[in-house]
Amino acid sequence: MNCGACGYSTCREKAWAVINGYAEVEMCVPYMREKAESMGNVIIENSPNGIIVCNNDLQVTEINRRAQALIGNNSPEYIFDCFDPSAVFKAAESGIATHVEKQKLDKTGKYTDINIVPLAKEKALLIVLTDVTDRVNYDEELNKVKRDTLSVTDAVIEKQMRVAQEIASLLGETTAETKVALLKLKQTMVEDKNN
Repeated sequence: MNCGACGYSTCREKAWAVINGYAEVEMCVPYMREKAESMGNVIIENSPNGIIVCNNDLQVTEINRRAQALIGNNSPEYIFDCFDPSAVFKAAESGIATHVEKQKLDKTGKYTDINIVPLAKEKALLIVLTDVTDRVNYDEELNKVKRDTLSVTDAVIEKQMRVAQEIASLLGETTAETKVALLKLKQTMVEDKNN
């Protein structure tokens, strides 16, 4: 390349300096840039999150395997091939990062939190998809258990009230019968006494 960024006129001079211990390999700007880009690519490809980069026309320019798996599309052309793009439009127009919670992805049925970060200098948008399907399913299951528990509680309360009313009714009847019997006994005793 002979760019001269390392301080040597040619790459051959730089190589000679490295071999003889006068320079370090890391002094080569194109080499370090390539190394950084390749490391960045390794990190992006192995991220547990889905990562998508699209241009301002919402055309997908980069997508990692995790994003492909989440959206169920290995080669989407535009972001609206991935999910509802309304938040992406908003971020693109405003230039402000946007967050969407529990976005359901139609093709896979997965739920994701979506972070959209405008990259003004690059004229692009960085979109990070975080799979929250397990959390959503857990929350739904927990809510179902709560609803079922409330339903059982209501049924138990209703039954207890019915039993209490039946007991009160029986007590009332027996009390009335006892009162009648005792009044008759009293009246009989009073009559016997007077006779």
